[in-house]
Amino acid sequence: MPEIAVTRREKLGARRDETGHWESVVSLSQSLHLKTHMRVFVHGLQQGFSTFCTERRCMSATRIRLAEDFDLNEILELANSKRLEYETYQPVFWRVAPDAIAQQRDYLASQIANEEVITLVATLQSKLVGFAIGRLVSAPPVYNPGGLTCSIDDFVVNRNDLWETVGVDLLDQVRKVAASKGAVQVVVVCGHHDESKKKMLEKCFLTIASEWWVAPIKSD
Repeated sequence: MPEIAVTRREKLGARRDETGHWESVVSLSQSLHLKTHMRVFVHGLQQGFSTFCTERRCMSATRIRLAEDFDLNEILELANSKRLEYETYQPVFWRVAPDAIAQQRDYLASQIANEEVITLVATLQSKLVGFAIGRLVSAPPVYNPGGLTCSIDDFVVNRNDLWETVGVDLLDQVRKVAASKGAVQVVVVCGHHDESKKKMLEKCFLTIASEWWVAPIKSD
């Protein structure tokens, strides 16, 4: 294990178990007692989000941890399944490339290895059932939110009914780590048709800031 990887995990609150594997970034029982000091981009978000997670989490057996190299293939499979789903709703905008998995492999591997990127996976009974990647970015110079933004584009669970459990756990943990790194808001990308994901985001008190409208251009 490279020293930089050990340092990264220790800074995020992870520790090794007796088998040498890394335990959760923040265990679910511990996370109920954490106090975050982030600012939010919707009034009342922090309190409402915490209440919702506390009530729901008592029924969740999700384990959240930092992604490791050995998770890459399962992450790629989940990401590809989501692309194929999205393609059915917007066949031009989200048309999947024939070599999409191969094209994404090096990129996702670099995100897992990058200590500045928050790459988390969720497991249920040792099976990987979701992942989320949070990138800390600065706002365009014409805006001043007061700090960094945590941008979450790659965010997938393997079944729609898991958004309100696994999805919330992943979002909760990404937010906690992002807050510790100076982020003041989270921005999550969600397809217009992705109703289960949208309902989860709404219950977590996120609101729509922007929409993309698309149409194919036909040549004469």
